Amino acid sequence: MVSLNDFICAFRSGARNKFEVAEYLGITEEFLDKIVEVYSRKYGAYKVIDDWIIYFSPFGYLRKDF
Repeated sequence: MVSLNDFICAFRSGARNKFEVAEYLGITEEFLDKIVEVYSRKYGAYKVIDDWIIYFSPFGYLRKDF
């Protein structure tokens, strides 16, 4: 399984879209879609982790600036 921290690592490495995140993680976009769906059912529309907001629908992220 891909953790939410894996998403953050992908974002930090410069991945900016679903294709780039999947490529960074070494998985297919279809598998990424399934993982995002699981997290969406578990957390809802988004999950906040430290300075990051990971959105599940549509998939993306936002780095909170303080």
